[in-house]
Amino acid sequence: MIRSLFMLLVGAWLAQAGVFYALLTRPAAVEKADAVVVFMGADGRAREGYALARRGLAPYLILSPADVRRAAALDRKWVGRRPAFRHLIEDRAETTFQNALLTARLIREKALKSCLLVTSPYHMPRSRLLLELMLLGTDVRILPCPTPPGPFPASPMDWQKAHFKRAHNEMVEFWGSLLEAARYAASRELPPRGAEDGAGVAFLRSVLLFQMD
Repeated sequence: MIRSLFMLLVGAWLAQAGVFYALLTRPAAVEKADAVVVFMGADGRAREGYALARRGLAPYLILSPADVRRAAALDRKWVGRRPAFRHLIEDRAETTFQNALLTARLIREKALKSCLLVTSPYHMPRSRLLLELMLLGTDVRILPCPTPPGPFPASPMDWQKAHFKRAHNEMVEFWGSLLEAARYAASRELPPRGAEDGAGVAFLRSVLLFQMD
């Protein structure tokens, strides 16, 4: 019984790894769309999103999350004048699931048909799958535009280890995002701003996730 369960878990992990690898290695799809969507977080995401918007590839820019003041500050930094695009404000998201959920709401409200999705390369599979899940039933095209990779570590072995750890963590976090989605489906409410998971979730994260330098 234990052995069968272990083999099932290994098989599921390998299948998920195959899907994530296929999405991770898919080339960027840079073309005209209805919106540039940036899942904020790591350095370089906002810069890449603004670079696409400045090229006139989309009439709307969604920074998830960024309030009006933050968006205006980024406009001054990356545009320097009145931008040719308009912001759709999403200022509530605190997790990747919430990025996808709240961005999908804006896309549906504006009846957009395509978006350029900007996030870090390692984060793209989870981000894209969640946004696709939140847009089920629509024909919205999601075009992946990962940020350029950062500097490589000193040795190829270090790069391989870091790459494996990030990929594993994203795969585990994907299941956490699905649990968030299930909780939201049951309650139809987002948790209060700044709410933290309990001790049980923190323990699971410490056991299942690699610590990144």
